[in-house]
Amino acid sequence: MHRSGLLTEPDSADIYLQKNVPVSCCEIFGEQAIACAVARGDIRLLHNKVTGLISNAAFASSTQSFSSNYNGSQHSSAHFGRYAADLSKRLGEKHDLRGKHVVEIGCGDGTFLNGLCKISGARGTGIDPSLLQSASADGTIRFLAERLGEQHYGLEPDLIICRHTLEHIGELEEILQHVSGLMQGRTDIPFYVDVPDATRIADEGAFWDVYYEHCHYFTPDSLQNVLRLNGFKTEDIHTEFDGQYVCATAYLLETHAGVKPADGTDPRPQEVTLLTSRLATNLNKQRNMWRHWFERRLPRSVVLWGSGSKAVAFLTSLGLNSQVAAVVDINPDKQNSFLAGTGHPVVPPSELVDLSAEFIIIMNPAYVSEIKDVLADLSVVAKILVLGCSQPDTDQELPA
Repeated sequence: MHRSGLLTEPDSADIYLQKNVPVSCCEIFGEQAIACAVARGDIRLLHNKVTGLISNAAFASSTQSFSSNYNGSQHSSAHFGRYAADLSKRLGEKHDLRGKHVVEIGCGDGTFLNGLCKISGARGTGIDPSLLQSASADGTIRFLAERLGEQHYGLEPDLIICRHTLEHIGELEEILQHVSGLMQGRTDIPFYVDVPDATRIADEGAFWDVYYEHCHYFTPDSLQNVLRLNGFKTEDIHTEFDGQYVCATAYLLETHAGVKPADGTDPRPQEVTLLTSRLATNLNKQRNMWRHWFERRLPRSVVLWGSGSKAVAFLTSLGLNSQVAAVVDINPDKQNSFLAGTGHPVVPPSELVDLSAEFIIIMNPAYVSEIKDVLADLSVVAKILVLGCSQPDTDQELPA
């Protein structure tokens, strides 16, 4: 195999620089002072000339030790729940999972694996070092609070899933070698992967989607290159969830070893240059637009909707404190806590009535419809701006 880091270590000029950002965005803090004192690091985005992968050259894996208070789940959203159920149904049908064994790497709280096994009739094993669970109620699923390693090679999976995980892993080659080890030489085991799409981030200038916990930023091409150069052939690469995720199914190559691009065209140097140029330009453009918007609108009442990593990146990148009154979240586990880095209170939607917000900035356009329904039920009237959709310079409101 190739030397570790060769295919992911960035080796270009700086694309984007952000200093002193929280190294953990989704920890739940019960005390504001502790939330503000979260450890910090830098973001320095560069790209790898072999794969085209964009990575944070300042990332340190040692900072990513998640506690039981870490909560990056989106399953409180009905919209996301429908997407997850539809994906589970498709995976179950495509791979005929009834009675088969699914291994999910980076399974989070186990919600997706539980749903997949229930819909498809499969058995499951979830692997994630931050897990608290040990098994499902009916014994068909077990959870291992461990990092993926050689001790798991005997699990004999029929499908391996890795969702919202590879972008967090500094040592990509190491984890992909362990995936290969799980397959034990079998070339018929599908490996389903999804990661955020950096093409969309570049097009939108979505600086709120650039945060420390995501040390890698994949495009369809760079995902395919990283997988291929680590011994996998890919098929069915596409985007899902309103174009936010790149998804791929991969299989182990017969050789069990990395295969270099045959024609020398990958990772398409001209396209990589255009992407990185667009990313650098648009990230800084959007950041400046939002900074100016807040400067002109003080002391208006502004609330964010969504207390995940996007909110942390948005607030810390812009250096916002009192300019935002609170952050709303429908996840009851996050309510009555404080946001990492800035210490903004995280409140339930019902508190919007008392906050009398003039502006509500929605962190993720995928949830606009259900958020509008909640606002209507609460009779809350406010101007709505949506990251990636609304232009802050125009006070543009979301069309009905």
